[in-house]
Amino acid sequence: MSAEIETQAAETLADQTGTPTLSQVLEETVRAAHEDLHAIAPGIVDSVSMSAGTCDVHPAVSRPDAEDEPSVPGVPLLRLGNAAAYVQVPVAAGNGVLLAYADRSLDEWQASGGARRVDADDPRTHDPSDAVALPFALGGADAGADAAVVVKGDDVRLGTSGAVDGLIKGQSLQAAVLALGLPTSSCAAPGSPDAPLLAWCISLWNLLQSLPLSTKVKVS
Repeated sequence: MSAEIETQAAETLADQTGTPTLSQVLEETVRAAHEDLHAIAPGIVDSVSMSAGTCDVHPAVSRPDAEDEPSVPGVPLLRLGNAAAYVQVPVAAGNGVLLAYADRSLDEWQASGGARRVDADDPRTHDPSDAVALPFALGGADAGADAAVVVKGDDVRLGTSGAVDGLIKGQSLQAAVLALGLPTSSCAAPGSPDAPLLAWCISLWNLLQSLPLSTKVKVS
């Protein structure tokens, strides 16, 4: 406990009860220390740099009878995964994130790329400069999808961030092939036993070319 917190606690109790007891001073000191302790809090994104992987975040909940919490600049954005595989969601101003304040300085850990154990040179603890942000949204599962893994978005890319090839919906493909039907002997040209199959393959190819591709889901 810092001497400043202890002094403030003693002065607060003196104003309220006169001469405080040691127990009262200790209790008020602990309460005052907890009041300034940062742990986890929801936040609202003010601005974001996806290329740098950071955002400026304003805490969404202020303490009672306290001034508005200042914005926390340059907060690293976390994403689920590792260097080999990950899930990344777009983040924009106004989105919600969960702010987590680290127990120790993250300077050396960030400089290492987050891939090895380091010793913190700065003794600070639970400091806003050591916060990280995890994008999140409140709410339960989509209706009827409580046991499903749902990926929702207007631009979903599978494989790499540069994926550009759209997908054909399975139901659309199945319905189109069934409508086309199987090759029959009626398509055969005289003396060409393979003509029905060839004609059917050409029709199938033309059909596949005409099917709409997904504009929301792309693969690489």
